[in-house]
Amino acid sequence: MSKKLAAQALDSLLTSQSNGRISKNHLTTPKKQKTVLPATKTGLKKIKHQLRYGHSVKKAQEAAAAKENPL
Repeated sequence: MSKKLAAQALDSLLTSQSNGRISKNHLTTPKKQKTVLPATKTGLKKIKHQLRYGHSVKKAQEAAAAKENPL
């Protein structure tokens, strides 16, 4: 009878730990989204430079300011 009790205890321990670990790890790890670079003919170096230094954002702001009517 002690063999049967030991086997039941071992089975219950193994199933409870694995289920607990899987559920905790599964809920706590969010998925990361990849940053996708736009397709262009000028190459990745120019895009990385624009992303780093913000020249494209600055040009977009200047274009918006030029379209604005001061009156």
